[in-house]
Amino acid sequence: MRNKLPQLDYSAAAIPEVARERDMEYKLKMKDYADKKAADSNIQEGDIVLMRNETKGKLQPNFRPEKYKVINLNGLDMIVQSKENGSTVRRNVQFAKKVQVAEPDTEVEVSEPEPETEHTGPDKANGLIERTNRIIEKILKIATVEKKDLQKEFRKFLVAYRSTLHTSTRCTPFSLMFGREMRNKLPQLDYSAAAIPEVARERDMEYKLKMKDYADKKAADSNIQEGDIVVMRNKTKGKLQPNFRPEKYKVINLNGPDMIVQSKQNGSTVRRNIQFAKKVQVAEPDTEVEVSEPEPETEHTGPDKVTMATETSAPEVRRSVRVRKPPVKFADYLVNH
Repeated sequence: MRNKLPQLDYSAAAIPEVARERDMEYKLKMKDYADKKAADSNIQEGDIVLMRNETKGKLQPNFRPEKYKVINLNGLDMIVQSKENGSTVRRNVQFAKKVQVAEPDTEVEVSEPEPETEHTGPDKANGLIERTNRIIEKILKIATVEKKDLQKEFRKFLVAYRSTLHTSTRCTPFSLMFGREMRNKLPQLDYSAAAIPEVARERDMEYKLKMKDYADKKAADSNIQEGDIVVMRNKTKGKLQPNFRPEKYKVINLNGPDMIVQSKQNGSTVRRNIQFAKKVQVAEPDTEVEVSEPEPETEHTGPDKVTMATETSAPEVRRSVRVRKPPVKFADYLVNH
């Protein structure tokens, strides 16, 4: 295609057979790269599976409670039948999760979900609160799907959380609070001797500094300042949803990674972390630029005029000076020069 920009001529390499071979090689490379990260699915025909929940929400489970039976499986494509109304749907195998069906006349021991260890990362201003809320949301999701009492399940979670050894302090929250370990019916090690508040506080500070150094290696300074116009990240998920909302905000207060922004539409203020904002490049107003007329050049008659014409001429194209030799395999051939 001809355009106004200078470009190289690739028409000699645009041979259909060669382009087809290159495309096949590229697809094979992409397939090998994807196969390295792909894991074989353990779903087979006849298995009972759950389908991924498309409804988004904090208390919505990741998979719907309705069970399906796999009646046909062809690679990553499968056809499942509902156990409730017998309807069949066609889905990809990555949107399904296998259900472990208990064998008859066997008791299945239901274990409580293991609480995740506490993490105080410096990536967010209120990271500790958000991390704790994420664990609580997970427990409430499980209780909602299993149709259990939320308060009772939350108390079970607190018992498990307070009796679990934390990575940062290497002590349990219960032992730091009461000076002894929580008594229960399970055999366990005694960590009460190590639960000294001063020692635990020093361990926690060392752990936080390690996490801070790790985060600082990957962190980059933000160019957002007070008075800038920004757009906020879009929380609505979807293929056609933009990454940032079109509504513009003005930064009215900035304190480290924490900022307060004001909407340009209705004047409402919200408090957000700086990593959820993107600076908008505001175009400066057009300014009048004085265009001066070029001064007429005086005519020179002499060798100076010839020198100026020589300097403004096209630059000489540099040629390669290396010695060119024919390949060794053509040494016994007569080549026409």
